[in-house]
Amino acid sequence: MSRDNFVAMITQQEIVFGLASASRPGITPMDAVRALQCSPLTSPIGTPDIQLRITMTQEGMQVEVTDTGSGKTSRSVQTWEQHTN
Repeated sequence: MSRDNFVAMITQQEIVFGLASASRPGITPMDAVRALQCSPLTSPIGTPDIQLRITMTQEGMQVEVTDTGSGKTSRSVQTWEQHTN
């Protein structure tokens, strides 16, 4: 996979994850994006609330999200064909 495709896919996953996390009754996804403010950190401050693990293979990718407070993990799997359609 080229670097450009990797960056595009990670960016798309981050946007989808961010929109899902910001969903609140009465707030549109666009309002949530407009209100979003991000600053890069050199390291986590304290314990992260969630852990995001993305595994990519020749066949596709698996996205795993773990809530560190509850220990609950959710996973989604997509083939590259599913991802590009």
